[in-house]
Amino acid sequence: MVLVVVNLKALAEYEEDKLKGMGAPRMFRFFAMKLLDAEYVMGKENIFETDCSGTVCWPLFCMGLNIRCTAEYLYNHVYIHHLREIQHYYHRVSAVFYGERRAITHVSPVVGRGVVLDAVNPEQPVQLKAVAPVVGWYEDHGFEIHYREIDWTAALKVAEMTEHSWERESDAMLRELMR
Repeated sequence: MVLVVVNLKALAEYEEDKLKGMGAPRMFRFFAMKLLDAEYVMGKENIFETDCSGTVCWPLFCMGLNIRCTAEYLYNHVYIHHLREIQHYYHRVSAVFYGERRAITHVSPVVGRGVVLDAVNPEQPVQLKAVAPVVGWYEDHGFEIHYREIDWTAALKVAEMTEHSWERESDAMLRELMR
């Protein structure tokens, strides 16, 4: 049995007030966490279904950046600042990118100190995972690991490009939210 004890519409007003005092890194993590427990579905980015790039594009969309693209595109055009490691997460919007044969095939946004939000396959919902064991698994399987930070100017430029916008293939939920 599921029991909801609060008025969710009233809660939304408090969440809106909370957002007003947040800077971009906290706001990004706030919206990214809305995807926790979503089902993994390739090509989707909403609170019920998402893929790996959706865990980055969804929070950006919620922040007013109309970006819908692949992990590789995010790596090459949005998250362009190299980091040696994930540190000082609180003041950054960063992600871990995983590549093989010179192609980026997966991304996980950093949402806490040493924690990523991972959407990796249909057998498991979106989960919070410790960075170290995830990175270790990928390295053991021949992947290259890249730590990157968002470039907000680059993100704004991509958001203005219609070929990488949500309208291109948005689902009903996103069309409703864009009103």
